[in-house]
Amino acid sequence: MMWNLNEHDLLARLPRSLGNPSATNGTSNGTPVVARASVVTSWDESFQKLQEYGGCEDDWDGQGASAPTHELTESAWQLIKILRAKGITAPAWTVPGVGGTVAFEWLLEEGRSLEIEVTGPYSADVFLDFPDRPSQLLEIKNEVEAVS
Repeated sequence: MMWNLNEHDLLARLPRSLGNPSATNGTSNGTPVVARASVVTSWDESFQKLQEYGGCEDDWDGQGASAPTHELTESAWQLIKILRAKGITAPAWTVPGVGGTVAFEWLLEEGRSLEIEVTGPYSADVFLDFPDRPSQLLEIKNEVEAVS
């Protein structure tokens, strides 16, 4: 299975780096830009955090949180490899969820944010938050199409 990121035009909603896929911030005509005041990590940090989360056990937070499965962290790893190769800016945060998920969050200009929460192998919920209107939820489910 592969990620189908063309659904919901997800790649167009994410901020792009200028020239260097490993860069952390930038703008490009017609694509979202990362908020200047946001915390921005590097792709290497995101990869490192995913490796750490893969070693978690249940109750990793001391409050009963489920650990991400190997299949989920591998799927998240594949997702960020694709995003990096497509020139997307590294997320501001890469965090584990208490339900065994992994989330990546981008802070965009004008108080907007975008979060991709990997909920299962090659499945994710995408949250688009806007300060002036209701948030949107998009789902990416298991797909067999390869992303070109």
